[in-house]
Amino acid sequence: MTPDLNHRRPPSGGRGVERALEPTRRKYQAEFDRLVSATRDVMSEHGTVDPTIGQVLAVAGLSTNAFYRHFPTKDDLLVELVMQAGANTRSFLSHRMAREDTPRDRVIAWIEGMFDLLRTGSSLRANRPFLFAHPRLIARFPNEIAANIDLLVEPLASAIDDLRPGSHQQSLDDAHLLYHQVFSILLDRAAMDRLSDAAEVKRVVEYSLRALVTPPRAADVEPDARAPRIGLP
Repeated sequence: MTPDLNHRRPPSGGRGVERALEPTRRKYQAEFDRLVSATRDVMSEHGTVDPTIGQVLAVAGLSTNAFYRHFPTKDDLLVELVMQAGANTRSFLSHRMAREDTPRDRVIAWIEGMFDLLRTGSSLRANRPFLFAHPRLIARFPNEIAANIDLLVEPLASAIDDLRPGSHQQSLDDAHLLYHQVFSILLDRAAMDRLSDAAEVKRVVEYSLRALVTPPRAADVEPDARAPRIGLP
């Protein structure tokens, strides 16, 4: 048998090194989790979008060195919370949509599920800071926030695919438009410290379904010619 000259045996001490490092890994993961959990608690308790590092460390019971071991800035910590919240919301929406039999009902479930973020007093307190943090974080972390939005709209785009003919890209485009419509209403509600309104959610559902199934109208003029001029000539 010809020996494989490219084959390298792992160092005999490799597993021992891994075992030696494991307690440190567990310690750092525990620190990370405590910082994230403490930040979420401070934001919810104080209704603030901008908790201080001192507040976070006091709740987490950790040192400043521990904070900067994991996060270069406070915004890096906040974007981690937003990404986790996005993943949780995606899971919630997908689970809710999976209970529905028709594409139309899956679209409705997505819209209603998004409005559930502000359905109760506790959900309003928990999600309000994340809504307020969005403009600041998207300016600093555009790629991460865009990826988070993509995760949220993909189940909706799939439902739109099944609702009407057209390309998946068209469905994605419309799903993003619907996301921004709903998000802007949520942001306004959060700013006014008000819960989602059932009658308003019903109007959004009806409007969105009409928009999704209405055939596009051929443009009579170039888009630039239709656009209003804003500001000085």
